[in-house]
Amino acid sequence: MLSACETGRGETTAGEGVLGLSRALSIAGARGFLLSLWAVPDDATHELMDACYEGLWSAATAGPATRTAEQAPREAQLRLLAADRAAGVFRPRRWGAWILLR
Repeated sequence: MLSACETGRGETTAGEGVLGLSRALSIAGARGFLLSLWAVPDDATHELMDACYEGLWSAATAGPATRTAEQAPREAQLRLLAADRAAGVFRPRRWGAWILLR
C-alpha cells in the first residue's frame, strides 16, 4: 500500500491511454494497489492505513483468512465514515479518495 496523495491520477496521452503510477505498478507486476484520487489529510491517511493493516493482520492471525485485501480498505473507509456520522459531520475528503485496483 502506498499512502501518498493523488497516486491514482495520471496523464492522458494520445495512443497510450492514462500514464501514471497505477500503470507503472501494473507493468512492474504488482497484483493490486490502493491509491488516492486527491490529496487526503495526513491524519485521515494514517487512520485509514492503520485500519487497513489492522484488518489484514487480524484476519491473518485468526486462522483461515476472513478478510481479503479487497475487504480491508472498504471496511476501513466505512469505519471512518461511521466515525464522521457519530460526530455529526460528513467529510468524504477523509475516506472517499481511496480506490483499490486489482
